[in-house]
Parts: sequence; C-alpha cells; structure tokens
Amino acid sequence: MESKEKGQYRIIGILSPDIEPLIREKTGSKTSTVNLSSDTVIEHLGKHDDLLQTDYHRLPGGIWNPDYIFLEKTASTGSQTLHFCVVDKKTGVGRVYKIPVKVTKNKDEMFVTSFYEAHIESLLRSRKSELIYEKKN
Repeated sequence: MESKEKGQYRIIGILSPDIEPLIREKTGSKTSTVNLSSDTVIEHLGKHDDLLQTDYHRLPGGIWNPDYIFLEKTASTGSQTLHFCVVDKKTGVGRVYKIPVKVTKNKDEMFVTSFYEAHIESLLRSRKSELIYEKKN
C-alpha cells in the first residue's frame, strides 16, 4: 500500500504531539500524518452500512485524540497496523469506533484501512494486539 498517484488520497488526520513520539518509537514511522485513499472510502461505504455519515467525522479526532491505541504486528510480513479507538461517551452505551491505520513498509506514510464499530473488551483480550496507549482522564 505504498503511495498512490497524486489526488487519490488525502490527509485525514494528524498525530498529536502527545502520541507522535510513541508512534515513532513503536513503529519507526517517519510521518505524523494519516492518509485516507479514495479506494478505501469507496470499498468501505459498500461494506459498513451500519455507520452513518456523521460517524465518519470522528476520523480526524479519533486519530488526534484516541482513547486507546493498539499495535498489531504480523511477523511473517513485517506489517504493522495501529488501531486507534474512540469511545463514544455521548450515547451512554459505550460504542467504540476502531480506526485501523497501516504503516507502509518504507515507514514514509500511514493510511486508514477501515473504520468500524468494535467491542473494547475483545481488543483488550486480543493476543494479536498490544495496548500501547490509554488516554488518562
């Protein structure tokens, strides 16, 4: 998922100064920006009809100010995926939105690969992912 032709992706989020050093340390990423490709949006809209258009407005804030970040590494391929998680406290039901972000192999870019509702308990129990950040309230 290396860089696409110009105009096919755009910056959707920026890492805050609080979490950028951690992300760089854990992944070796050389950037603080997170991109979203038009291909991902088109594919995603067909798969996740449970999300409303207003839910997509959570992406920039979820990357800037996540409640949790998990790191998943695939040893066989060397790929790294960050899972930014945002808890919706307004609804009172504790909906959690998961924003998987892939770090490219050359570490020059990061891309949102999906966006969906998840259960925080399953993320905390997962053996595939390491909890690397939890927001202090």
